Amino acid sequence: MSTFLVIGEALVDAVVHPDGTAAEHPGGSPANVALGLARLGKRAELLTHLAEDDRGRSVRTHLETSGVVVLPQSFGATRTPTALARLDDDGVATYEFDLSWDLAPVTVGDAVRVVHTGSIGAVAATDPADALLTLLREARATATITYDPNLRPTIMGDPAAVRRDVEALVRVADVVKVSDEDLAWLFPEADPVAVARAWAGGPGSACPEALVIVTRGGDGSTAVLSDGSTVDVPAPRVTVADTVGAGDLHGRTPRRPRRPRSHRRGPPRRPPPGRRGHPAHRHGARGPDRRRHRVAPRRQPTHRSGDHHPGQHHVGRTRRLRKSPRAGAFSCRDSPTTLAPWRPTPWRPTPWFTTR
Repeated sequence: MSTFLVIGEALVDAVVHPDGTAAEHPGGSPANVALGLARLGKRAELLTHLAEDDRGRSVRTHLETSGVVVLPQSFGATRTPTALARLDDDGVATYEFDLSWDLAPVTVGDAVRVVHTGSIGAVAATDPADALLTLLREARATATITYDPNLRPTIMGDPAAVRRDVEALVRVADVVKVSDEDLAWLFPEADPVAVARAWAGGPGSACPEALVIVTRGGDGSTAVLSDGSTVDVPAPRVTVADTVGAGDLHGRTPRRPRRPRSHRRGPPRRPPPGRRGHPAHRHGARGPDRRRHRVAPRRQPTHRSGDHHPGQHHVGRTRRLRKSPRAGAFSCRDSPTTLAPWRPTPWRPTPWFTTR
């Protein structure tokens, strides 16, 4: 089974509702992506940064219950990260974070066909510097790279510095999902779709097959292809409970892993009629154009009155009967698996051969 490797933070969301009530839930954008993939039947591995405390164990149990494989090197933090999410009357959340991040060593094996990263862990400082970029560049030889910036302005600092890190990750990604709010923070005066076009196939783009998806909340989303064309998808109208984790839905949508770059071929071809395996060549096929595609005419042997031949059976029309060395007997060129009693077909105009 193809493996999805997700790299990024897992944490505990402390959600405060407008009425003042609060509750804690496991969360984190990359962790939500891994959780969704596992629940959709995919093999998802998560490389994160947790502590062996009560909150860390609750996050691990929550993920593993749904089938996520939390890599053992993910447990090296002194305390499990938390996010305080305050909801307004419309269910929109604002966040305050308490977390640390460290990228543990990981090997991207041949079974890993998709590597996803995003949010805080994707732009956090690492030792050595650019460790995540190096990992993604090496993984591109055999895996699809997906990226979701999912920016957090309250803890990320200067937009100009973050912009450099984000665009470096975009250049190694094959699929990018970004919200219009993220783009508005990075490029305050720019049109989001214009930025997406530059990321998908503009000058300096490292991947000519890139796909950039811009999400606009209740206004739907726009996919921008490398040739500049766009596809708009409207969002269904629903009653909003809260928006915590809503943007991660795009990230956890299963993607068909592509062939490794060194083994790609052209698009699959449908075999033309007449090739082996076509329905008209199957034993007993009765399609409307079966006479057009048949290999050999179906002819039944005729006999003189009183003759008896052990091979006198109906055989599939792709098989032929031939005279056996033994006098008065007929056999198949290749033995059929089943034989049915022979029945005359008087509508056949001319016999294929006549016994003597």
